[in-house]
Amino acid sequence: MARTGYTVGSMKGRRLAGGEVSLIRFGYLLGLDATPEPYKAKSVAWVADHVQISVGVSNTREVVFSITARKPEERAFVELEHVLVSYRGKEIPEQLMRLIKARATRRLGPARMDQIAEFLSSDPQLGEAGLATPLDVKGRPNNQLDTWGAVGAWADFFAGGEMARGQLDSIDPTKLFSFIQHCDNECLLVNPCGPAPLVSLVDFPWGNRVRTIGDKPVPRTGGNERPDGQPQVGEMMTTDLNEQDVIRGNPKKIRDILEAATSRPNPDNKIIFFSNTCVPTVTGEDVESVVREFQKTSEVPLLYLTVTPKAMTDVFRDLLVNRRKRSEQEAPPPPPRTVNLIGYASDKPGIEVDALLTHFGVQINTHLLPDLDVEGLEKLAHAGLSVFRPNQVWQNYYEQLQDGTRTPYITPTSPFGWGLTRKWIGDILGALGDTVDEAQWQAYAAPFAPEWERVKARAAGHRLGMIIRAEEIFYLSDPGQAWGIPLIETLQEAGFGLDIMLYVDDLANAKTLSDTITKLFTPGSPHEVHAFHTLEAMNGRLMQTKCEAVLTHHFFDWRLSATGKNRFALQHFEMGIPGAIRT
Repeated sequence: MARTGYTVGSMKGRRLAGGEVSLIRFGYLLGLDATPEPYKAKSVAWVADHVQISVGVSNTREVVFSITARKPEERAFVELEHVLVSYRGKEIPEQLMRLIKARATRRLGPARMDQIAEFLSSDPQLGEAGLATPLDVKGRPNNQLDTWGAVGAWADFFAGGEMARGQLDSIDPTKLFSFIQHCDNECLLVNPCGPAPLVSLVDFPWGNRVRTIGDKPVPRTGGNERPDGQPQVGEMMTTDLNEQDVIRGNPKKIRDILEAATSRPNPDNKIIFFSNTCVPTVTGEDVESVVREFQKTSEVPLLYLTVTPKAMTDVFRDLLVNRRKRSEQEAPPPPPRTVNLIGYASDKPGIEVDALLTHFGVQINTHLLPDLDVEGLEKLAHAGLSVFRPNQVWQNYYEQLQDGTRTPYITPTSPFGWGLTRKWIGDILGALGDTVDEAQWQAYAAPFAPEWERVKARAAGHRLGMIIRAEEIFYLSDPGQAWGIPLIETLQEAGFGLDIMLYVDDLANAKTLSDTITKLFTPGSPHEVHAFHTLEAMNGRLMQTKCEAVLTHHFFDWRLSATGKNRFALQHFEMGIPGAIRT
């Protein structure tokens, strides 16, 4: 029996992620122990009867290698006496292929599959929730449009595929760009950050639909006012593809819209951002050549974007890396007790958090993300500290902002709730060489205390629910996966009872996974964890549970309405103490 409690036999048919020990072992077996980044093992897992290892081949792309038992007549990348090493992916660097083939052949040698399995089974972290897994271990398509395309999609409530696809829509670069979307108009229904006032099918956490309920409507003009006081109009244009366009292509539509965009007045000197979306990419329409024609003749800079992950990752690299570094080289030493807030929206909760920092004598230098503009970017160098909000969706932007920066930075737990707001200000002051003065804290917090206690007492009479798939426990354990919100800690502190409903494809895993979730709660807290395996069982859980609302990012969620439950989303959570009261 291995230290984890797993035996090779008990691993049969299961999916178990490996930890740091497995990364080192299998990185060595493939010959990656002395290779530079990004040629490293990123994740390892046992999948049914073989091992999968995800290996970085660029900063944004990984390839999955498999070690399987050898079968007669079967061919593979590396063929050994008892096992085969194969891979899925394309454009693997020749240097990496030669290295793995040579070293894996030598290091795996006469190893049998049971020995390979034992390497994993002795990993003390094997099977822990929240560990990274290779791209296709989850049993779903490994693309960004996967929510409704796979087994178990009926148990998806967090809309992870839509979140990944909407990465660019989560930031607001309207001060920099005018947009052209080459798409059917229905595509825009999941793009909440565009300037057009459209109904959204998904409550994205970066949106404000929930937070602005009851507020006076604000006309949408497509951006901020120009310096002359006039609204910025015409920020988005779309080709509005129809069925014939999809079947036969329609380059005339592309030419017409580019002609209109490049010839109209441009008093704000905005770059035109042409987005070639999924449908024309799938149908193979030659969009790029038409755009290149206009790039040569247009007086307005024209930026072309496809829906590939690399394009979305690198689209702002010149701004976030090159232009930022130039501004840092030219900037004088920053004043003390001055911070940048990166990933913190300049909305009502953001303004309140700014006021908290000001109360403690900390000056806000600038905000960046979700707002993105050149002025804010170039101001980053004038602060002594950058404070990043944990957020996996923006992690690649964060890495570009941190690349070679002279400004120290921290990523403290976000200020959701009373206790974490207190901790957040303490972390920032600590990074600035100071501590929280208790009298100052009381002076700030005391006026909110009676209302906080009143709403906590009210919340204590209610229960909330969350439905997650087994591989999605990271939404509960890692705030960065949930838009920086520590879901369990925040809701517990507010006084709510919690019901966690867990979809597992193997009921034998239910006890282990339930125990993992239970450890995230404060001992004695009023929570329940229940597992289910089928759609019918999930509906039964929803009918039986006493929770009154369930977290979902799908705006029209028939699964909840059919069982008489209300819904809530990450949009309901607001930062700071006043925000905690409203939450």
